[in-house]
Amino acid sequence: MHSALYRFTLYSDPQTWHAARSICDAQNGTLATFRSAGEYSAVSNALASSLTAVGWAVWMGASATAMDSVWTWVDGDRLVWSNWDASLVERPS
Repeated sequence: MHSALYRFTLYSDPQTWHAARSICDAQNGTLATFRSAGEYSAVSNALASSLTAVGWAVWMGASATAMDSVWTWVDGDRLVWSNWDASLVERPS
């Protein structure tokens, strides 16, 4: 059986998406990516009390460029699942 180890770190200081990604990169990590609603639910349920403390305002590792508006994860995979409030998405400039 293959198992993976994940570490999630939440910071109380607000950051831009780019700053949050840089912080993760500096710690040999990456912004969180979710390939399914099940993955997202598992993580959000496991971190519920911590997420409540920060108001559920966290960055995920997906972005789009202003030129093509194609959403991809930080590892280059195309985003095929999302579960966010479109009014809260930071639009590329």
